[in-house]
Amino acid sequence: MPCVVNEEGTKCSGTCPTRTLTTSTAIGTGSGVRASGLARYWLCPRGTEDDPLPSDWFHQDTWREENTRGYGTGIRGTPRIKPGDQIVWYATTWRVLYGLAEVTGRPEQRQVRDWQGDRWPWYIPARTRCVVEDLEIAPTPEKAGLPWTGAVRSYRTLSPEQFTACSREITRVGRPYDGT
Repeated sequence: MPCVVNEEGTKCSGTCPTRTLTTSTAIGTGSGVRASGLARYWLCPRGTEDDPLPSDWFHQDTWREENTRGYGTGIRGTPRIKPGDQIVWYATTWRVLYGLAEVTGRPEQRQVRDWQGDRWPWYIPARTRCVVEDLEIAPTPEKAGLPWTGAVRSYRTLSPEQFTACSREITRVGRPYDGT
């Protein structure tokens, strides 16, 4: 069963473990809330031309783990992503949106997977809560009304409205994910 977003597009109906989808309800304490107040929203590209996400990424253990339990990134300098920030996963080669996640810890400059090496020096703890298992049916950024054309190869900040639109498209074809 797909995730469901309420009529306002602001909150998961409860069928999906994804929490708040707008900044207006992200103030407070506990999971999904930044210590400094409002969560930020990010479009996070995954995969490269040399190593693209496979269409059935979710059914391959290494890809599923990398995209649901924290991830390596090649951001230069200290990443601005903080705990409580919300992520929309974007498959670069496919040019599609395929998941919703929440950052669960501060970025760490350490290698947690063999493949990271010097190219991907940062590890960002995150928990993915909604996934599109098959990239062939995943929505495009254009379908969510995002203004970018072509492949997105770097992190992009999303407005709360853009995040809500992306969430609506992902939850339409995706499913809740609880880590199992």
